[in-house]
Amino acid sequence: MYICVCYAINERKVHEAVSAGHCDLAGLRAHLGCGRCCGHCTAHLRDMVKQHQCNGQTALPVAGTSTQ
Repeated sequence: MYICVCYAINERKVHEAVSAGHCDLAGLRAHLGCGRCCGHCTAHLRDMVKQHQCNGQTALPVAGTSTQ
């Protein structure tokens, strides 16, 4: 699913960025560019960041992949 249609950013790209340490909205904006144009993705990005712990204890599953 696309999270940011302005920059063609999908869930997988967001999950990868968060897993790589871009653990807040500012980090995602800087790394992916999302949230800079129309802003419709900002709330969803914020929710995704809240669900993820950057210390590596919790990883968000990506649709269509296994967590094992």
